[in-house]
Amino acid sequence: MYREKLYPVQELLRENFDKWLLENLSSWIIQVVEVERTRRQQRFTIRSGVDPTLDRWNETYTCLPDLLSHMAEGQMTELRANIRTCGLIYFPMVGYLLKIPKVEVETPDIHISCLEFAFTETKIAYYRNDTTRTLDRRYGDVMYSIVDTETTIMRQLQRRLLIHAQSLLRASQFAAEIDCLCSLAIAAKSKDWKKPKLAENDLIRIRSGRHPIQKTRCKSIIKNLFYADASNHRITFLTGPNGSGKSTYMNQIALIIYLTQIGSYVPAEEAVISPLDAIYILTGTGSEKEDDYSAYISALHSVSVALRTPTKRTLLVMDEFASVIDKWELNALTTAMVEFLLNLGECPFAVIATHNYGILKHFQVSGPRVQYLTMKTTTHEGKLLCLYEVTNGITSESEAIAIAKNIGLPLGVIERALELRNSPGVMNVKFVQPRIKKVKKAMKILRINIANNNTTLLENMQNLFCRHRHRRRLKLKNDSRSSH
Repeated sequence: MYREKLYPVQELLRENFDKWLLENLSSWIIQVVEVERTRRQQRFTIRSGVDPTLDRWNETYTCLPDLLSHMAEGQMTELRANIRTCGLIYFPMVGYLLKIPKVEVETPDIHISCLEFAFTETKIAYYRNDTTRTLDRRYGDVMYSIVDTETTIMRQLQRRLLIHAQSLLRASQFAAEIDCLCSLAIAAKSKDWKKPKLAENDLIRIRSGRHPIQKTRCKSIIKNLFYADASNHRITFLTGPNGSGKSTYMNQIALIIYLTQIGSYVPAEEAVISPLDAIYILTGTGSEKEDDYSAYISALHSVSVALRTPTKRTLLVMDEFASVIDKWELNALTTAMVEFLLNLGECPFAVIATHNYGILKHFQVSGPRVQYLTMKTTTHEGKLLCLYEVTNGITSESEAIAIAKNIGLPLGVIERALELRNSPGVMNVKFVQPRIKKVKKAMKILRINIANNNTTLLENMQNLFCRHRHRRRLKLKNDSRSSH
């Protein structure tokens, strides 16, 4: 950790910076590179005086507009009998061409004073003649020559610098570390962070913790606590409605622990944390994969790595890591993984956010090793308000519709969603009613008892289809035997 590597700054400078070498390397670069022109043109450019040949090419390129303008006047004199307007232009990689408005020529392949057609643009036709060929022979491709010469000089400078690559990399690494340490120090001072304590035993105790960047985004900050030790709260289940602050709270815990591990002050009133050997953040968001299946495979790969060698000083943070898969499969996977962790001889610390409330009952027999936290909410004037405060307990509703209403979804969508949610069964949905009538009529023809309750009707239909499927399978089996 950084605190173990901190020596007096002067000693660090002597070990990591060769002052003479850095001054010489800097001098080499400044003497060769035209910094302002390089930044302006977005390519490597060389100072004048470095290479005489390059200086001549640059001088020629600078004078080209005046030269071409002067020579174009001579071309106008020669072509005055046929055209009224023309000019000379230079194209890198193409050369020098005579440009004539298309309205001045009847067809692209017209021959005027030995003009050779090159190509056309929207309103301009381009030709070659004796003058352009003379320019090609005399000056050649000026820009290509400039770039080629500058590239050669750049490679020479690179080879000269690469001899000292190790010293440069060491200095760069040291400068980056100093930059990070200064940034952490500035943040600790300006944001009123506190010095954490390292615990010898397995312990995570955070009092009045907050997210490191929350103060820069929010005027009011809700501070939260977290506690886990060697025998209590090794597994923490976190529940709460969408948008209630679960992910921020979990990130806050992980970041405070990480900052402690690298020797930084932390955004909390008090933090007592034992040294950890690994922190795994397992989420189902932020994937750059092309589809949900790829995101799922990526999430499982991360879980596989985390479960391979966990110890009692490992932290796992799981935030709906595989939300793209089927709900029941996700329940089964989450349950199996938590059971695996609890059955280890040394159970790691784990914080798990979930909307799968059914699995929580499964772990009530695990005793104090499992704790249940939830995000507080309240209702004001018919609206759900998230308080972003953690408390003990379980939330059994995601409140997705209430959150959607707060965000501003159309009232018709909200009312329809409530209607669908509050229906005792899918068969009460309005657009299904005509189909219910047809099904009842069919069942009456088939002399099957018709139930007034739509849920019972659904069960009767399922039983009917099951019997039909069973009879079909028997028929296929008998047909197969008779064919043999």
